Amino acid sequence: GLEAYGLEIVENINIEITPNSYNERYLKTKKERMGHTLSLRK
Repeated sequence: GLEAYGLEIVENINIEITPNSYNERYLKTKKERMGHTLSLRK
């Protein structure tokens, strides 16, 4: 990823979001299948 461009990742900051009816399924898929670190509020 970004390391290939000489960037050093020093911290990962999670963003907590509240899904809505338009993006809830999409966000769950990103988290479950693609390993994204999402904090989904209800």
